[in-house]
Amino acid sequence: MATDLRDVIRAGLDAWSRGDLKNTVAAFDPGIEFATSGIYPGLEPVYRGHDGFQRFWKDFRGTWDDIVIEVDQIVAGGQDLYAMAGRFVATGRNGIAVERPLGMLFRMQGDAIAEITSFGSGEEALRAAGAEASGYR
Repeated sequence: MATDLRDVIRAGLDAWSRGDLKNTVAAFDPGIEFATSGIYPGLEPVYRGHDGFQRFWKDFRGTWDDIVIEVDQIVAGGQDLYAMAGRFVATGRNGIAVERPLGMLFRMQGDAIAEITSFGSGEEALRAAGAEASGYR
């Protein structure tokens, strides 16, 4: 039976929300490219490979007490592309709660995530994947 690639993506996002770096990276191709949205200052625009993603993890997660990615939907788009529309929910080290829309574009290579591009909204990610973009901002 073929792997539903949405399950691979969801498993990686669930591991992220649990703070489980090992199982987050397990969903990635060794040559993963992770492009940040530019919304959060102090991050590189692109992190490459497992080592690069681990650096992003340290840079980004170090400023938060907890982070959860709430997934509303994961939609197949163009060839090997999937879009996630959801929300970023976190509490900063200073106790300030943050909640904002989040979109991510995933390019798959086999059963692994080869590229992730973050967006400020699910609608942007859906559009980038060539998927239906109704109801997301």
